[in-house]
Amino acid sequence: MIACKECLESERKNQLIKNSLLGWWGFPWGFFYRTPQAIINNFRDNGKR
Repeated sequence: MIACKECLESERKNQLIKNSLLGWWGFPWGFFYRTPQAIINNFRDNGKR
């Protein structure tokens, strides 16, 4: 996505919310592996900005 910094941050937050709410339904990997990993990685990446 090509966007200004504020728009990019807004989209990142929106995707994090969607992943937190809907990503868990991706059985079997969503619940146990992918969703928690994506959320943790997202928070780690945010600290580097």
